[in-house]
Amino acid sequence: MDSYTPEFTMPNTVPTQLLILATHLTKHSKFKPEILDLSHKFDIASRDEVTSQILEEYSNYRYFGISCFTSNYYLDTIYLANKIKKNNPEAIVLVGGYHPTIMPNDFLYQNSPFDFVFSGEAEIEFVKLITKIEGGYSKPQKTQIIYCEPVSVEDFVCTDWKFAETLNFIRKPSSNNLVMFPVFLSRGCPFRCAF
Repeated sequence: MDSYTPEFTMPNTVPTQLLILATHLTKHSKFKPEILDLSHKFDIASRDEVTSQILEEYSNYRYFGISCFTSNYYLDTIYLANKIKKNNPEAIVLVGGYHPTIMPNDFLYQNSPFDFVFSGEAEIEFVKLITKIEGGYSKPQKTQIIYCEPVSVEDFVCTDWKFAETLNFIRKPSSNNLVMFPVFLSRGCPFRCAF
C-alpha cells in the first residue's frame, strides 16, 4: 500500500521480492501462498472502503505477511495490520522488508497488531516459523522480532514466475504499456553494512 506517498512507487513494477518469498515457501512447506499487491489500488479517501472489501475475501486466512518495503510504507503497514486484526483477531500478522530490517523496534509498541517482525532475509526463518506454529507453537503475547541470517547460495531458489500471473500488478496504464520486472544482482550490501 502506498496511499501517503504514491509518487515514490514505480507504477507497473512487479514486486519480485514477494515472488521470491512465495517461491521459497512453496518449495519448502505445504503452504500455497497468495500475493495481494495493494499498490495504487486506491487513494487515501477511498482506503477504508476498498481495503475492507479486499480483506473480506481473505477473512478465513490464518497468516498475513506484510511487506514494509521502505519507510514510505510504514504508516500504511500499520494501518493494514490493524485492519486485518480488526477483521480477524486470531490472524497471525507478520511484517518484513527493508524498514523492519533496519528499524525492527518501530513495530514494537503497546497494542501492536504485529505478531512477528522479520529483520533480514526472511525466507528460511519464515518457513521455520510457519512450520513451528502449525506444529502447535502458540503465537507470543507480545510482538517478537526474528533476526534472520543471510540466505546462502545453497538456500537460494529460482523464482517461480507463476505467481506473477496471478498478480493484478498493472496499476496505471502507461502510453507504452511497459511493465518492469526488477532484477536484483545481489542481496544485501556486499560490504556487510550494518545499522
